[in-house]
Amino acid sequence: MTDEPRPQVLCVHGFASSADSLIINQPDRAFPYFLADNGYDVWLINLRGNNYSRAHTDLDPDVDEEFWDFDMTDFSQDIMTTIEYVLENSEQQTLSVVAFSVGNAPNLILASIEPEWYVDHVDILVLINPAIKLTNIENCQFKDLTNPVYIQIASELGVTEIMTPTFTQHTLNDLL
Repeated sequence: MTDEPRPQVLCVHGFASSADSLIINQPDRAFPYFLADNGYDVWLINLRGNNYSRAHTDLDPDVDEEFWDFDMTDFSQDIMTTIEYVLENSEQQTLSVVAFSVGNAPNLILASIEPEWYVDHVDILVLINPAIKLTNIENCQFKDLTNPVYIQIASELGVTEIMTPTFTQHTLNDLL
């Protein structure tokens, strides 16, 4: 074992998922495990809106609609804060970011609104399967999520959370 610092990698999950989706596979097939086995310290982020991101100091996601009032720019701020946390705790100057699907967009936003900061903190950015606009998806449940009529109806009914474990489990059961 060496005392040299290990390079840091932040993995960002994609649409309708959480960091679980990056490690749910067998360890010999999951990308973060591959990185760890090859000498990297791997960090996983849970972006807002998934089952693991329901904690808030002031807002209750079951009651306060403003809890759900966020967008890709907010995701980019979360990524920036996470990068700063990783670098501070690892005593490294830079890290690499591997983003999947919709996890790509906040990184591109962050790189465009804070280019100097991004270049100073991120040495490699890998974008896998970029998904910026969800209009060509074929899965009915996920396609409905982009339908403006459904979005309006959900808004009028006060529906704010749709990707709950129950919703996800039903969707997976339908696919299997």
